[in-house]
Amino acid sequence: GMQYLQKALLANHKAGAVEGVAYVLWLLVGGFLLNGEAGVATSVLGASSTARQRLKRAFPVPEERQLQQQLSDLRTTLGNDSFDQAWAEGEAMSIDDAVAYCMNAMQADPAS
Repeated sequence: GMQYLQKALLANHKAGAVEGVAYVLWLLVGGFLLNGEAGVATSVLGASSTARQRLKRAFPVPEERQLQQQLSDLRTTLGNDSFDQAWAEGEAMSIDDAVAYCMNAMQADPAS
């Protein structure tokens, strides 16, 4: 679960594998969603998507579909203003920021 992803996140980050980090960030979004942390999920999704855009790497189609579903769910849950704010926070993060943000969010999470 989340702990495995946490290790994967740190391993990719340490190796400087930005694409790997972006992918694990996206996988973590599902976990944050399950824990009811829509704001965190949105910021992480923003960071992941932005990192992938910088790399010029699109998501494979099934994942892109899931991503679009997550985006519409999050927008519905948070409302437009909160969604846009959380997305902008994620978008502004460097990969290092995004990893640190996730680690903090996971440590603060009673479920993990």
